[in-house]
Amino acid sequence: MFIADFSYVDIPKEDFFYGMYTSLKGAERPKDFEAFNFIIDKAPDHKFDIFNIESHIMFKAGLEAGFNNV
Repeated sequence: MFIADFSYVDIPKEDFFYGMYTSLKGAERPKDFEAFNFIIDKAPDHKFDIFNIESHIMFKAGLEAGFNNV
């Protein structure tokens, strides 16, 4: 199983650092499973909702689902 980390990281907008940036939906860093905005340079006017899921939660889910190699 391959785990992709979808946790919130503060990426400033400064000329689309690496073609992307993040912004908060509220005043504070999102808690587990709360959404934040992810914006890419290919669609600069669209805010994608990404859910804050830390990698340790994804590892646990994979192991509980029966995967032997995470």
